[in-house]
Amino acid sequence: MPFLALPREIRNHIYDYVFEEGSVYLYVGQHGTRSSLQKASPHFHDDSPCFKNWRQTTVSASDIALLLVNRQVSFEASASFYGKTTFGMDADDFYRFTEVLGVTKMSMLAHVEINLGGEEVPILSDILRRLSEIAILKTLRLDCEEDDFEAFKEKLIKICDIFAFAEKVDVEVCNITTIMGETDAFGTTEFVDEICTWGCKVGETEWWSDYDRMNWTESPWYPFGG
Repeated sequence: MPFLALPREIRNHIYDYVFEEGSVYLYVGQHGTRSSLQKASPHFHDDSPCFKNWRQTTVSASDIALLLVNRQVSFEASASFYGKTTFGMDADDFYRFTEVLGVTKMSMLAHVEINLGGEEVPILSDILRRLSEIAILKTLRLDCEEDDFEAFKEKLIKICDIFAFAEKVDVEVCNITTIMGETDAFGTTEFVDEICTWGCKVGETEWWSDYDRMNWTESPWYPFGG
């Protein structure tokens, strides 16, 4: 029996089986085209908040092959892929990201992570406004590196109206401040990542907060930390 002759409900179960929950970090080219799409390492993604968007394994063609079969299968399977995948991107790529996906696929997004970098709060406010238009959006994570996290939270409340946004979406804001320690005679430098997380789940009125520290080192022999 041809695949498209199967009942749509069965095809939907197949799509859900093919596409597992995962995270990808999207880079958008200058002209609105995807330059690369990478999957986050499950090891870091599950265990370490500061490595939420750790970019290691490139998504192979086989991961999204079902989307390339034909127009009908692509349309039907897109809901599972875009709905189960967490899409991460830099804030300054957000607008090109929306152009790449288009309105239909944007409406299928359920999980979004944005690395704020040094972007201004008003830009974030516009991003949140656009995301609030996605009816099925379930989770939003914001990664930032602010020296004064409390002041940044106040801006999120007053300028971005983050409280109103959290009435419909699970929100998590993760701030990482890296403190550099001394360098020893062998050129090894000690670092401490202070990780402050602040968020709220839909249906809850109290915002929770968490604090963690992670020690790591960098040396000429292990330049990426160890």
